[in-house]
Amino acid sequence: MLLKPQNISAEEICSQVANKRKSVTKVGDKYNLSKDTAARYIRLNELIPELLERIDNEEIAFIPAVALSFVGKSDQQEIERVVAENKFKVDMAKTDLLKSYSGAGTLTADKIYGILSGEINKNKKSNKPTAIKIKAKVISKYFTSEQKLIEI
Repeated sequence: MLLKPQNISAEEICSQVANKRKSVTKVGDKYNLSKDTAARYIRLNELIPELLERIDNEEIAFIPAVALSFVGKSDQQEIERVVAENKFKVDMAKTDLLKSYSGAGTLTADKIYGILSGEINKNKKSNKPTAIKIKAKVISKYFTSEQKLIEI
């Protein structure tokens, strides 16, 4: 077959990705799911059994679980340990952060704890005082027109 490539039909040349798409579509059709949802369910096979159990018990939502499936197995074990010990909730924002640290290779046990506890990625409060606006009518009620803005 490889000796005479001109005799190969287009149907015989198919990348793995194209086959996967066809398979996902077939699975989706079989179970009345969209191809994207079917692909997400298939992706859950990458999770460790303890995290899959948490999905079944509705402790972790479906879409965040899919994001967790992209985290390495050893990191998943650590995530499971931290969640089990501390009863932390796992949401999409936390799983996205876990996934990004894992992808960069910088996810540690301390970072997992920090992310799941909410300490990492908390919005830091600004040291600036909040600006307030006062209408000229109110200012004129308490100050005279001869007073300078600096005094006010």
